Amino acid sequence: MNKKTKIHSWCLLFDRTFSGNIWKQIIILLGVALIALMLGLIVCYLLPFGNQGSRLPFYEWALYLFIDGNALSNLYMDDYLNGDRFWVILFAVLGSFLGIVIFGGMLVSVLSNMLERRIENYRQGKNIYVISGHYIILGYDEIVPSIIKQLCTAHPSAYVLLQSSLPSEIISEKLHSSIAQDFEKRVIVKNGHRTSIDDLCELKLSSSQEIFIVGDRSKSSHDAMNIDCLEKIRNIIKEKNNYPSCITTVFEDPDTFAALQVVDLFEEIRNLGVELKPYNFYSDWARKIFVDCEYIDDTEHFSYPHIDKKGIADNDDVYVHLVIVGMSNFGTTLGVEAAKILHFPNFHKNQNLTRITFIDIDVKQTRNVFLTRYRHFFEIQSHKYNEQNVPATRFKGNNADFLDVEFEFIEGDIFSLEIQSLLSKWTIDGKQYLSLIFAMSDLRLNMAIALNLPDELYENATPIFVRQKSSSKFLNLLHEKSNCERTKIKIEKKVVIRKRLKGKFAQIYPFGMADIIFDENKRSLKVAEYINFLYAKCEENNWNIPNPEDFKKCSWDEVHMAWKNLPVAHQWSNLYCAYNIEYRIRSIMLMREKEGIIINSTDSLGEIQEREIEVLGRVEHNRWNVEKLMLGYRKPTESEDYYSDINIIDGKKNKELKNAHKELYIHSDIRPYEELDDIQEIDKEIIRYIPWFQEKSKS
Repeated sequence: MNKKTKIHSWCLLFDRTFSGNIWKQIIILLGVALIALMLGLIVCYLLPFGNQGSRLPFYEWALYLFIDGNALSNLYMDDYLNGDRFWVILFAVLGSFLGIVIFGGMLVSVLSNMLERRIENYRQGKNIYVISGHYIILGYDEIVPSIIKQLCTAHPSAYVLLQSSLPSEIISEKLHSSIAQDFEKRVIVKNGHRTSIDDLCELKLSSSQEIFIVGDRSKSSHDAMNIDCLEKIRNIIKEKNNYPSCITTVFEDPDTFAALQVVDLFEEIRNLGVELKPYNFYSDWARKIFVDCEYIDDTEHFSYPHIDKKGIADNDDVYVHLVIVGMSNFGTTLGVEAAKILHFPNFHKNQNLTRITFIDIDVKQTRNVFLTRYRHFFEIQSHKYNEQNVPATRFKGNNADFLDVEFEFIEGDIFSLEIQSLLSKWTIDGKQYLSLIFAMSDLRLNMAIALNLPDELYENATPIFVRQKSSSKFLNLLHEKSNCERTKIKIEKKVVIRKRLKGKFAQIYPFGMADIIFDENKRSLKVAEYINFLYAKCEENNWNIPNPEDFKKCSWDEVHMAWKNLPVAHQWSNLYCAYNIEYRIRSIMLMREKEGIIINSTDSLGEIQEREIEVLGRVEHNRWNVEKLMLGYRKPTESEDYYSDINIIDGKKNKELKNAHKELYIHSDIRPYEELDDIQEIDKEIIRYIPWFQEKSKS
């Protein structure tokens, strides 16, 4: 190594050391000061400073020259200095100058740099302030402000630690325009990457209350990186004694989310006692539209109409028709979730099916993708393509077309007269409960068509849901101003007919806003936990119904512990069952109203009657059929079927066959309700317990 290279190496070492953390700078300063002071002590001892003629001991002189900037002038006036004046003055000048440099220059510089560095670290998100009891959000996305609002509202004294690889100044600026100042003060922004183990360890994961793995949903690698992050968090927290209570992981792709609803990928996390919640933005909005029938903007609640209006009774000759314009990820997810939720008691084979229609200009390809994703559904159920019937792809006869949901795909431009004429035809059909959802990727087109539909749709009060990106203020204001009734007058056969109508835009509702408060339906979640406990007790009793009095004595701790130990895949099945409870209640109320029994509220249902149990038990199985098929289970072939005559051995059905096939996503109970064995009783039992579920969900 030549001389020039050595100099550069020393320069590099110095720069790296001095540009490191502040403690390295302080150590360098102290080292230089110590070396200078030792040299000063030696010189002071050898020069007349150490002689008896001096008024101060030599070591005090050394300190005096270094520390006091005025020491040189005082020294110059001393009259006891004799022949060594030149050397004394030279050393005094050098010593005083060195003291000024070290204590007047370097010390001030280091202290100033210390403050500047700390301020800069804060701005860049490199400081950590909380060590326990905090909430962690990993990654930044447009839904993050809504998560912060929900956390700060639910936990008024909690701090939120937000880690993102984006520059902290950008994150702070986005939060400043999205959340209240009081909430903003409780957010600590930390720069880092969610897949870096070092960055994750700095967040004190094991002592946090809850973790949200968000990422950036606009990136194609989003779901894979979130799963990688979850795996690394598991490896970190399993070495600790404390764990967060819950980890919520956001997934963008419908296929990833669907897979996590049937496969327990993270059993090890669940075994630590940590609750794992997969979250999908589109699925969450489906819940708001079809189940909650409301959304919360800050503290204000905005209501949605019920898709089934007042409800549907078992003898009603009507059906729900949901039209979704745009087969984007959002649109297809809404259709799939609707298929799992919208089931009614007036279904009879091929009559009064819930109809879900997709309209898209490129429906040919998107339809093929949809049929591939949900192939096991279409193996059983026929569908319509451009108003032509397409039969089931695998099963025939009694083994086909027994589901109570059908899909329809129409290729066309929503702005064309042909498609708009079709909408007009549907809205005046008295047998349809029609709802429109505009979920096209181009948000401007959603607004343009929603505000300029054929007049029949507005006059017939057809609910119109319009996808928005962020603020819903404009459509909410439009809805509010249109909500008062007006009188429409027309003359037919010289007779004046007056009809009270709401304004043109009274039935337009925004959805899909990212800035809406992130929340969960706690009542449905609680009902789902009790439904699971009922299933668990049936399984304990070899699928015999438990004694109601004994079952109702269960404690909440028992119920919640059974839920926490349940695989995520099974949790979803219970959740979808709970999501349907309100639909069942509206059906019961309407059925009783037609019998002359008026119920003023859902709290006064009383006991469910046997006829209602029989009717709605069938609906519950219909719902379960569709849910299982949409989640990837399939109907067995004859040789695989538990119910098939060829599988009866010594006069008994082979139960081992049924249980073994569940692990392969083959379920023998996917069949018409009347073909079931005594498993029917569990469907009925869920209906029987509806009033009790309602009571418990409010406690």
